Amino acid sequence: MHSDMLPAANLVSNGISDHGRPRRDQPPVTGEASTMVQDVTPFGLKLDVKRILLVWSEKKKDYVTEMELEEEAKKRIDDSAQYAFTLVRPVKPSDYQGSCWVDIRIHVRSQYFVKAAKVVMKAQRNVAWEANPVKFQYHQLLAFLPEFKEYASSLAMDELEATTHLDFLIDFMELEYQDQLRELRNLREERRVSFPLLWGAFLPGTLLVTNCKVTGEPIAMRLVQLDAKEATLDKCARYTLLCEYVDFSEQVPAMAHVEREILEFTGDVLLSDMAIRPIYVEEQKDKLLETLAKRGQRYWELSKTWCHKRYSTIAWSHKDEPARWGTARPEEGVHRKTAVNSRIVIDRDMYDRYAEYSSPPIQQNTFAGQKLVKRFSPKDHPVDAKLPLEDLILIPAVLYGFSLGDRQWLEFNVNDVEDITWDPQSFNYLEIPDKTKNLVRALIESHVLRSAVFSDVVAGKGAGLILNFHGPPGVGKTLTAEVICEVVQRPLYMVGAGDLGTTANDLDIGLRGIFTLATAWKAVVLIDEADVFLEERSTDDLKRNAMVAVFLRQLEYFPGILILTTNRVGSFDNAIRSRIHVSLTFDDLTSRTRERLWRSFLRKAGLNDDQIDGMNIENLFSLPFNGREIKNIIQTASTYASHCGRKIDIEDVLLVTETNKEPFEKKGA
Repeated sequence: MHSDMLPAANLVSNGISDHGRPRRDQPPVTGEASTMVQDVTPFGLKLDVKRILLVWSEKKKDYVTEMELEEEAKKRIDDSAQYAFTLVRPVKPSDYQGSCWVDIRIHVRSQYFVKAAKVVMKAQRNVAWEANPVKFQYHQLLAFLPEFKEYASSLAMDELEATTHLDFLIDFMELEYQDQLRELRNLREERRVSFPLLWGAFLPGTLLVTNCKVTGEPIAMRLVQLDAKEATLDKCARYTLLCEYVDFSEQVPAMAHVEREILEFTGDVLLSDMAIRPIYVEEQKDKLLETLAKRGQRYWELSKTWCHKRYSTIAWSHKDEPARWGTARPEEGVHRKTAVNSRIVIDRDMYDRYAEYSSPPIQQNTFAGQKLVKRFSPKDHPVDAKLPLEDLILIPAVLYGFSLGDRQWLEFNVNDVEDITWDPQSFNYLEIPDKTKNLVRALIESHVLRSAVFSDVVAGKGAGLILNFHGPPGVGKTLTAEVICEVVQRPLYMVGAGDLGTTANDLDIGLRGIFTLATAWKAVVLIDEADVFLEERSTDDLKRNAMVAVFLRQLEYFPGILILTTNRVGSFDNAIRSRIHVSLTFDDLTSRTRERLWRSFLRKAGLNDDQIDGMNIENLFSLPFNGREIKNIIQTASTYASHCGRKIDIEDVLLVTETNKEPFEKKGA
């Protein structure tokens, strides 16, 4: 089809606009291909719609007017500059089933209409508003047609030219696309949608709801841009939805964006059945908004700075194993569930620095020349500020942090993050001499209060507190470290010697990372079985000498509390021995201590003192089990009893005890 002008008979009827308002004027109809033309306007434009059909030229890799040379095509296109509106139909052959892709566009030179569109379509960010002409996809205008009618009705009587321009294009659109508009009205009444008319339900600025691809819980996002994509050889036709939500960058709220897709489907479907849908179709919309706002407020409170919390349910990590830390994040939804029952640290900045995959970036990409800019700044939103409801509902469902018990970077459901109930009184029940207990408590509390009297001459050195716990396994060394954390209310970062590597370089990298995190989180660090790094240096073992030297250097600059557990205190290197502030020796458990442990763990299994006294467990106190073994026996017996559908009793304990006792009897024989 060549460039034809729209016949006037198709646009004018009875001097009345299709939306029921009297026309301000009715231009005459003249000529064979005559149109509604107002020859003189303030902008020198003909009030008409110019039609242009463009076809794709593989040779030129561009759209040209059908069957014409480039010069003639340019001449015909330039001819449209005198028209207020131009209807352009670029036709491009598709790779999919031999069809053609037609993307209908409307180019607008009428500044009256552009001014109205800026008001009506303020949420449209993919429109180059300063261009001439301003280019719209036809469905962008159709979707906002009711709003254009309302805007035109609100214009004053003395704004005749503006009203005329709006009336003209509204009438043209309603006549040109009357079948689509009729179908769209019917679908809207039933809250249904078809794929060709998807744009009618997904207007930019619409609040959408979908499910989080990590937790599966509802999340909200605001539609910014809707784009139709043609079918390809490996993918069907689809719409891409560019959406925005509120995320956090360096503890500051910011607008981020994410893309979603709706693949082509046949027929029509209920909007409420779609995976991503307008929130207004939700049956309990108000309740959902309240839930989203409450979760958003909790997220905001937990994101103002790093925080130490409790978590006892499912968290998520990524299935893929990347080649190195800091690699690009994989596709959302590729997650592995991890059962967590531990204290955690929520810290997105450290997650991005040390986790295998970083969290989603706060992207500031440009679209049609306009940026998705940050809406907030530290000045606008200090940590004690309240976010408005419209922002709270757009906050996601996933927090990023570190599980201290699992020593793993994970993603956590914000609804399942719990506050910690501290138990500082547990320090009083430690089985160590009172004088030693008082000394340790005084040291750790003074360190926390930064009231140490002595420090190194060089700034930044010698500011830490180093404790050594010496003794056999299972006698309370780790428990003492945990209780110390209850007193100072700080995280406990536990690491085994085997986790730090076997070379000086591995040790240096490992300690640097651990001490960096511990300093940021004010954590107590426990290095279990640290003997290998502390042994006295000798002339015939250069590898170990290098590791001791690395350890010494790292100790000098760590300002926090460091606890070392060892078995061979006599073989310490002198330089390391001199840096230890207190060294505690833990002896083998006595019968009295074992009794306390048996009773304590049985209470945790759900039994009261009367039930424990009635179990006749006195014979267990003399068995050579350490604290960790007693705990494991009670846990195993409790699991067995639960499997049998009852509470734990003495028979369950004795069964597990007899199973575990034989190796010890052979050892003592």
